[in-house]
Amino acid sequence: MQNKADPERASAMARYMKNRFQYFGISSTERNLVFKPYRNPLLAFAKKGHLETILLQTWAFDQREMQYCGLEILWAARKVYTTGTIDLIEKLILRKSWWDTVDLLAAKAAGHWFSVFPEKKAARIRRWTRHPDLWLNRSAILHQLGYKGNTDFELMKKTILPHIHSKEFFLRKAIGWALRQYSRVNPQAVLEFVKEHDALSGLSKKEALRLIK
Repeated sequence: MQNKADPERASAMARYMKNRFQYFGISSTERNLVFKPYRNPLLAFAKKGHLETILLQTWAFDQREMQYCGLEILWAARKVYTTGTIDLIEKLILRKSWWDTVDLLAAKAAGHWFSVFPEKKAARIRRWTRHPDLWLNRSAILHQLGYKGNTDFELMKKTILPHIHSKEFFLRKAIGWALRQYSRVNPQAVLEFVKEHDALSGLSKKEALRLIK
């Protein structure tokens, strides 16, 4: 990717992400083209039991585009997730943490893992909800974003309620986002939840009720 690097674009991308990460300065379209020849060989390597090796190596790069490539492999290899894959997902949530990687790890990778290993779900979600790290808290709240009618609203409430007084923007936003997504399935339940919990932040309420007429 170094051959395609664009320093000016890289600088702009870094500013957008609060200068937390370095970038090559490659658009998603360009990144996909550069990564395409490597994708299938890496996926085959991942399916032979080397998924963690690949992901940790992509996370070791300073340039953020490499983490995006790693996330692509992680999702593409979802059919070979094992009971231990959640430990890898948790490691990645806790490393170089920001919304752009965490949200995909939570809603896609973790969300899928929990659907495959439901018997392991309660303990892990409880751990994430109680954890001092806000990104694991956010992941617990957001892991059901793709569940639609299979959403466990009682579980969602258990991930939300411990954080309704939080001042953290990313938790307030996650609460509203999760509730808004569920409102597509059961708007009345979301409306009642918001009415019952006045301690929810204005941001959480606004996001939760965005789709409710």
